[in-house]
Amino acid sequence: MIAQAGGIKPLVALLKEGSANGQRDACGALANIARGRTEYQQKVVDAGGVTSMAALLRNGDASAAEQAAAGLASISQCVGAQKLIISSGAVPPLVNLLKVNQRFEAQIRAAEALANLAQNSDEGCEAVAKAGAIPRILELLGTGKAMEACSRALAKLAHSNVNNQNEICKLGGIAKLLPPLSGVNVEAQVAAASALAELASGERCPLVKHNEKNQDKAMDQGAISLLVSLIRQTTTPSVEAEVAGVESAKAFALWSLSLCITDENRQVMIEAGVMDRSLIC
Repeated sequence: MIAQAGGIKPLVALLKEGSANGQRDACGALANIARGRTEYQQKVVDAGGVTSMAALLRNGDASAAEQAAAGLASISQCVGAQKLIISSGAVPPLVNLLKVNQRFEAQIRAAEALANLAQNSDEGCEAVAKAGAIPRILELLGTGKAMEACSRALAKLAHSNVNNQNEICKLGGIAKLLPPLSGVNVEAQVAAASALAELASGERCPLVKHNEKNQDKAMDQGAISLLVSLIRQTTTPSVEAEVAGVESAKAFALWSLSLCITDENRQVMIEAGVMDRSLIC
């Protein structure tokens, strides 16, 4: 209703001219208006919202920065806005919000924004990694509330990017992805399984060129067993979306396992009953 009534431009104007509380509330309103709505995301961009939100990230107080991150998390869903967000200097302050002493909501929104910027974008992946996001994201994987957003960000950063894959593994990323993989949050399971699949893959053709070093690390650190457990898991979710989420997690888990094709990994899958011995040539 607010957007349809022409409210986006006045809200963007408040980002520059309003009081501290007005700026914070305007960011929050724009975040809600733009989330999942491409048309409104573009309108916020056209009205100058990205540069104003980036400025609030750098110079605003903690609550304003949190809402600015929420706004950029929504707007960064728009592929056309991503380059502008990067060029506006928003990435370093978003990474700064990933510090462990920040409020969890700020961490989640920052991780969401960074994941969107890295999705299917070499430029975005490079900018996010160069700003030091990977070690910060890995630190947050064990904090609970930010698990899902951080696992998703790692999956996007690792996609078809060997440098990021290697840095994640070097910093112990496989072991740190195990808690969300084995937790009760279905969406976190999906994201963690997706990240492990990316780490197991090769450069551009994951089903052809395999990353054996990362496969071995996954085996050594127990990811294979957890992926097997996830596939065999039987649940009775009460919500249709949860059912879809569980099935997505299982699909990602199966994909991850399909990439881990060493003899030792095959044996684990055979013993767990998710692979037929007759399939081994």
